Amino acid sequence: MRVLLFSDHHGHAWRSYSGLSPTGVLSRLQDGLDVLGKVATLAKKEQVDLILFGGDLFHARGTINVQTWNLIYDAVTRLRVGAQVGLLVGNHDQSNRTGTIHSVYGLSSIVAIMDKPGWFHFQVASTKISGRPEQLHVMALPYSKDREWLVDQARTLADHSPSTLEPSMMLGHFGVSGAKVGSNFVLVDTHLLTLADLPYDKVDQTFLGHYHEPQELLPNVRYIGATHQHNWGDAGQQRGCWLWDTAENQPYSTPIFKPVQSPEFRLLDYGTKLTQELVGGHFIKMEAQAVPVQTDIDIYTREALALGARSFEVTWEVEGVQAGSSTAFQPGMDTEAMLEAYVEEVDPSFLDPAQLVQLGCDLLRQAS
Repeated sequence: MRVLLFSDHHGHAWRSYSGLSPTGVLSRLQDGLDVLGKVATLAKKEQVDLILFGGDLFHARGTINVQTWNLIYDAVTRLRVGAQVGLLVGNHDQSNRTGTIHSVYGLSSIVAIMDKPGWFHFQVASTKISGRPEQLHVMALPYSKDREWLVDQARTLADHSPSTLEPSMMLGHFGVSGAKVGSNFVLVDTHLLTLADLPYDKVDQTFLGHYHEPQELLPNVRYIGATHQHNWGDAGQQRGCWLWDTAENQPYSTPIFKPVQSPEFRLLDYGTKLTQELVGGHFIKMEAQAVPVQTDIDIYTREALALGARSFEVTWEVEGVQAGSSTAFQPGMDTEAMLEAYVEEVDPSFLDPAQLVQLGCDLLRQAS
């Protein structure tokens, strides 16, 4: 069985760094939809039998823009053409503390939803490559803040594996201490699970969602990574999917990373020569060591936008505080859009941007 895995899509009607696409959809929402289309195309090209998603299909918790939900529903419908689809529930999909209420519930009529710990069994009567019936057993662990509960669930499920003869996988959405969160920052936290907590020796492969940088922790333990770059903390990181063929003789074949092209957040040194290949279709930030001349910034800005940059800005430090010029703030923005743009720029690594924006809106309403 050929399995394609992707994760952490965070579908959302982002206003910051967005304009309207020709279809009338905010451009960054359209970027995400285009990525889902590329995943579907890749699945067809690779003759995939099963597509699995590692959590966080949506970004906003509890409240989702109607147009966003409808468009992603349509995209998921197209994903399942020619392949089975299974979606794991991530923390951004959940709207209550226990995770029993979530935003992907409405997709359960068209795909398999893994919203509670358990074994899920995906069977193909005739695989596209071999033509033989095959089955994959997936140990699903959706997001939970309760570390001890997750560890207990994983070990209990591992002790009740449905088969030792057929391929198996653990699919989870949670943080693991010692993994890269992003921007090469390794998070070591006693409140997180450790590799020793995971029964990875009881399954053939373990794939995880939650951290956005694709990475291998062990030969059979990987973070899938996000489908595309979401903010400046993602600059320089690859994005894509993993292809795993379970039909190889044991030990099962090593998963292969399949890059997916999409607009990137690119950090450049101030003074870098701009070309269409470098900046066209991407979000560009130049980092200066000293305060640059404003006329030079204006020249760079015009040049970058003429070459097709989605946005352009220059940053520098003044007495240890980052300052800069930005095209993220646009005339006519409402309060929420400005707050989203600000939160996007400061990139709070361990805080939820959506909650920060909501807090900012509430505080401004109270102040006024």
